[in-house]
Amino acid sequence: MKNKWIIPVVILGLSSLAACGQEEAYEDVIVPDAPVITTTTRATEPATTKQTTVKTKKTTKTTKATTTAATTTTTTAVTTEAEDDYVRYAEDLSAEELHNVNIFLSNFAEQGIEGYDSETPSVWERAYFGYINTKINDRGTYDKFVAQNDIVVPLEYLSERSERFFGKPITEDEIKKTKNPYNSVEVYYREGNFHFTGGSGESYTYMASVHSVEDLTNGSHSVKFTVYDMSSLCSETVDAKYYDMTSEQLEKAGAKVSAYGVAIITDNKYNDKDTYILDSYYALPNA
Repeated sequence: MKNKWIIPVVILGLSSLAACGQEEAYEDVIVPDAPVITTTTRATEPATTKQTTVKTKKTTKTTKATTTAATTTTTTAVTTEAEDDYVRYAEDLSAEELHNVNIFLSNFAEQGIEGYDSETPSVWERAYFGYINTKINDRGTYDKFVAQNDIVVPLEYLSERSERFFGKPITEDEIKKTKNPYNSVEVYYREGNFHFTGGSGESYTYMASVHSVEDLTNGSHSVKFTVYDMSSLCSETVDAKYYDMTSEQLEKAGAKVSAYGVAIITDNKYNDKDTYILDSYYALPNA
């Protein structure tokens, strides 16, 4: 059972995410001295053209001057990307930052989640996320929940998981007011515990790798990332070493692109460690 959480929304700029995970290329560009200017004067000089070329990464500018016997026309065109000092690429992050962002977003990528915002998912879906997250990443704790016929997980534990990743607790009152979207035999709540039907043989071999981080003004970050299918490199779960790699390194190792995405995350502390809370997450499958 996969968490999809697909929300019918339009994400500005999502169509351009196919560039995620690709290395930034430096190229020769033409640089001007001023904004767009057009002037016409009398002249007698022969026609000439002058261009200046420098190396640049974020700004493309063009200056072209043409002189004829009748007129002189100077045109300056300026094109500047929406990139500035607030945007950092994977190679600009510290090893710790790269690891932390990769592993946080991978908590959602590994479950196949495609869409989330602050209004979704429901309390049931957040509980199910916590259950699968524990199954994948904390087998010691998960094994303690295994009963004879199902997995019994205390509400208190899943509420803590929900706060950890979404900044929202799970309350019994909320559970009673919200319709269970799952098969009531496979997932249900009773007397302070969630019950889940345990499966076997599942594999969770997807991960996320950050492409760029735009630092917003409120302690939040807009993150562009790539989701990778790691099944050719890993068996049941993703090996820890891959969370320290950039997209370029993962692709050289043989990882396959599954989707491109964008997420909003907010700085948070958990057990005295730097981490994040998820505000929104959208992944567009690779065509």
